[in-house]
Amino acid sequence: MLSSIDISSEKTELVPSEFLAVILAGFGQDLLPLTADYLDESCPKCLLPVGNIPMIDYVLSWIELAGINNVLILCPSEHKKAIVHHIDSDLAPPLTSLHIVVEASDQPPELSGGPCTILRQFSARIQGDFVIFPCDFIPSHSFPLTTILNQFRKSGSLFSSLWYTSLPKEKTTPDEWMSSTPASSILWDPQTDTLIHVDSPEDRDDDPEDLVLCMNMLRQHAHARLSINYVDAHVYVCRNAVIDLLLDRTVFDSFKHEFLPWLCQLQYSRRKMAKYSSCRSSYLVMAYHWVVSSTNELDQLTFGHTSLNNPRHESAGFTVGLVLCAPDYTQEYIGRAHTLQSFYDLNRYVLTKNGHDSPVVEKRQVKTLAVAEGRSKPASISTDSIVSVSARIEERASVKRSVIGKHCRIGRGARISGCVLLDHCIIEEGASLEGCLLGKNTKIGARAELVRCVTQAGYEVSEGETLKNEKLDMCDWTNGVAEGSDDSEEAFSLNRDSDLDT
Repeated sequence: MLSSIDISSEKTELVPSEFLAVILAGFGQDLLPLTADYLDESCPKCLLPVGNIPMIDYVLSWIELAGINNVLILCPSEHKKAIVHHIDSDLAPPLTSLHIVVEASDQPPELSGGPCTILRQFSARIQGDFVIFPCDFIPSHSFPLTTILNQFRKSGSLFSSLWYTSLPKEKTTPDEWMSSTPASSILWDPQTDTLIHVDSPEDRDDDPEDLVLCMNMLRQHAHARLSINYVDAHVYVCRNAVIDLLLDRTVFDSFKHEFLPWLCQLQYSRRKMAKYSSCRSSYLVMAYHWVVSSTNELDQLTFGHTSLNNPRHESAGFTVGLVLCAPDYTQEYIGRAHTLQSFYDLNRYVLTKNGHDSPVVEKRQVKTLAVAEGRSKPASISTDSIVSVSARIEERASVKRSVIGKHCRIGRGARISGCVLLDHCIIEEGASLEGCLLGKNTKIGARAELVRCVTQAGYEVSEGETLKNEKLDMCDWTNGVAEGSDDSEEAFSLNRDSDLDT
């Protein structure tokens, strides 16, 4: 069962937009227990805050600044109400010029499909070229979306993707809840900005030590480069023909691990190109037009030559473009908040001075944020903390390098260091928190001590309780898990070292 809602009240545009922005807002299984339901209230992944701003707002701001007006958000039906409420209350015109439509499906988490499956399900909603975004992507303020859009326009590619260097290892905390997304082995041609090869799980399983490449591929790209330092941003610019390919290849579920490696191989197989040539009829003329009418400089950027007889030109309509981003992490940040560790790391990066240069922060700061200023003088709040204007911090409380959400209450003498507190958390007198992630409506009892813990929304920690390296959900609370339980500690360690596909 599908349901949809159109948020915008503006008139329909007479001229269709060049791109449709498609935001995938899934269940957020890798962010449990933060995304677990609280009573009858859902906790959508896309509304989890980074720097006290829902993470989806960063994506929406990035889209708007690039001049894309039409947005399609695909989410579970359980999350639609909360997402619609957020957009309707915080992002309605004139706060944004975006025309936003929310579509939802009734698939439970255990049956929900990957990006390929979701796009097939809503293929009727995508009638032109489109850009896929994860709801958890936090872009660099110095890297505009137009960079990848312009590369896509110039190259005439079927598909373009964004990759970035991951956060430096030394910047992350030593005890990770969950490993960050591992970098993939990618091969690309820097002269044509073409992605040639992406390692798939099957490749790594078949031959984990060697990289097997097609000779035809290497003949066409004599200057190819190999790297293991880049992470897939899951930002993809696509011709509408990509939908045709997905509808044909119904076995694909994962975009990164299945469709993208297959698409790279498609560039070098004449048999496969002939089979799927009918899918490219809508954009083949455009691809040829760019080659014929381009200047020599543009030809060098896109195809590396001006001759139409080169074998490279034959597959022009099937090329996979590539844009690389290598930010200076001392000055800016970029990443996906799709695991507990990356969510925590990005919140910490937003606390830096340069983190406040983000357009979405500047746009929303007056309404929702207060960098620790103007608080009661008896409380100690470091200048590298973000505290909501509606939060209450009592005397002798200490807040260092932390994010405090809306309507939180910090009791007298409480100590909070390196933590992220979602909205409506209550920290009682004398409690101590270090390196914790607290879901909304969490209550920490007086003189309780928590180190490196994450809680589900509504969880309550008893007075005087001591917990370390725990994932605390309502099942543990209602079942009365013993303090320092060995079973709980072991389960946490297993989760901490897991590497899940999102």
